[in-house]
Amino acid sequence: EAAFAGALAAILQGLSIECETVIGRRSAVSTPEGEFRGFSVLLHGIGPLQSLQLQERGLGTHRMYGCGIIVPHKPVGAASD
Repeated sequence: EAAFAGALAAILQGLSIECETVIGRRSAVSTPEGEFRGFSVLLHGIGPLQSLQLQERGLGTHRMYGCGIIVPHKPVGAASD
């Protein structure tokens, strides 16, 4: 998990995105090239333009297998609005 968090921080820094990260559940994806392991991630405190940038670009190199796809998340406090 620590190596994953470090790689994630480096990617976000390279994109000039400052936010809080919460590392979630570990998962694995099997492909013809082998098994890839990663974690779900919650990014908190990013602006709308940064969010769109991440949704267009994704994170990491295995997006063709469904990894690194960014899905907007509605804040808990907004559920009662």
